[in-house]
Amino acid sequence: MSKQENFMLSVKDIFRFKNGQTVLAGPIGAGQNYIGPQTCELLVDGVRRQILRIEGEMIPNVPGRKNYRSLSLKEPVRLDANELRVHNVVLQSIDRV
Repeated sequence: MSKQENFMLSVKDIFRFKNGQTVLAGPIGAGQNYIGPQTCELLVDGVRRQILRIEGEMIPNVPGRKNYRSLSLKEPVRLDANELRVHNVVLQSIDRV
């Protein structure tokens, strides 16, 4: 099994589904490969709020949102959609270098 690439997602949207799944969406730097299951940290204004396990990437079809990506999670995410408007929210690989 190969090591996952490090990534940093600037969270701009959050979607919660009845089945308990949560999807975080936003831009990631150009050229980032597919993001598979891994442990990540959720940062709000640079402060770690939560450690999360992403299940993997969903391929969004959002016209006009270049480099937007969507990451799926099964566990609850302690984040309110209103926070996205007033805070810098980032989801990133735990072992970023």
